[in-house]
Amino acid sequence: MKKIENFSEKSHLPVTEICYHTAGSLFGHILIAATHEGICHLSFFENRDVAFQVLQTSFPAQTFVEGEHPLMSAAIAVLQTGVFGTEPIILQIKGSLFQFAVWEKLLQIPFGQLTTYQHIAHLLGNVKASRAVGSAVGSNPVAFFIPCHRVVQTTGKAGGYKWGLERKIKLISWEQNILASIK
Repeated sequence: MKKIENFSEKSHLPVTEICYHTAGSLFGHILIAATHEGICHLSFFENRDVAFQVLQTSFPAQTFVEGEHPLMSAAIAVLQTGVFGTEPIILQIKGSLFQFAVWEKLLQIPFGQLTTYQHIAHLLGNVKASRAVGSAVGSNPVAFFIPCHRVVQTTGKAGGYKWGLERKIKLISWEQNILASIK
């Protein structure tokens, strides 16, 4: 259902220009940004100016150009229609080796299913790293496409979500409803 290619393990972005665009989606307003190599940022927002400030803070040495980039088309379409097409969604993101290890585990969580921070820590070989896993999950730079919303607390509670608990619950319910409708 989802295609992500070129999940770069670069810890920095060797670019000077980032194209950004805002749009509506099934889950609220989004700010999406891309370099010439892939999507580097996707966030939900209530206040466009605040969202843009967060983007600027994340990439302090970059120049920003407002407008749609061809690499954004597939991602925007998915978020507006809920349908994954055949065009790949290419990411170019930055993070530590540990963050990339956690994000790789998030990409392995099946659509519509949930896991826990503790389970991801276990998969990484350190059951005591649940809090560090939570921190890496929370630093995900591309909301939805690295599905951090699929991670819940061991108690079954939804836990936190950078873009609001209500949105996290909506994302989880949306995925589970799609799965239920095709069974």
